[in-house]
Amino acid sequence: MALPDTARTHRGEERSGLEGAPESSWKHQAFQALKRWAWLPLGVALLIGATVAPAMAAKPGYTCPAEASGFMRVDRAGWWQESVAGFGRAGVTVYDSSGNFTAAFNSLAASHGFASGQALYEFIIGAQWDMIDLNRNDHVCMKARPINRANPGYFYTGLDDRASVP
Repeated sequence: MALPDTARTHRGEERSGLEGAPESSWKHQAFQALKRWAWLPLGVALLIGATVAPAMAAKPGYTCPAEASGFMRVDRAGWWQESVAGFGRAGVTVYDSSGNFTAAFNSLAASHGFASGQALYEFIIGAQWDMIDLNRNDHVCMKARPINRANPGYFYTGLDDRASVP
């Protein structure tokens, strides 16, 4: 037996569609299930929006981790200055009184596989910098590592000042 397209309510009003179907029919049960689960996609969308939006909004641009972490924001010249200070902590003087690289710095560079102190300098402010400055804004975050046998004082941790590249 086919269901009518319209049904009468207890007040005599006509209702159309599935709302007028008898409660025992499969159409009525399917409609009730649809009503019960129709909120789910909306709920999921709201939940995703509630978690993603704050995460995106809370991310400051061009900053380093909190100051307490030991990171500082530097430009290329600052990266080199901190590197020179690190070489000094390790007992290696980088420049002589004429502004040239010292024999000790050239020797250190050679011990790390560089042809000269100039080659090490070019690596530090060139290829090494480029591996860290992912967003190419000429600033990175730098942190001194603890001095120990594995780090005589001139190895640093570097990361971009923005986690994602635009």
